[in-house]
Amino acid sequence: MLREHFCLAKAKGDEALERKDYLLAKFWYIEAILDQPSRHFLALLFSKKSLCWIHLGEGLLALKDAQSCGKLMPNWPEAHYRVGKAWMLLEEFDKAEKAFREALNLDKDDEELQLAHW
Repeated sequence: MLREHFCLAKAKGDEALERKDYLLAKFWYIEAILDQPSRHFLALLFSKKSLCWIHLGEGLLALKDAQSCGKLMPNWPEAHYRVGKAWMLLEEFDKAEKAFREALNLDKDDEELQLAHW
């Protein structure tokens, strides 16, 4: 039953994110997190929640979720990328560059990361 609820909540969050309804997406990602999914899915949900906060202009909340993602999956480039985007929003450019550099070190071929790392 929990797995069904998790899958439904994540899917609804993804649909809302696709429609750029970031508040609703964040709500559904929180619902999915409450189901205590695996470490991998938990990191993914924190990453998506961080993205919602970024789009809503909430840098500190974006950073908190991005850092939670990074603690769960420290070798995932996207976690560091999200941290960098949050630092950019907070106008902490040196910290953003460091996070982007860490992401790029983990995935040197990612074009988006190459562009983010001025």
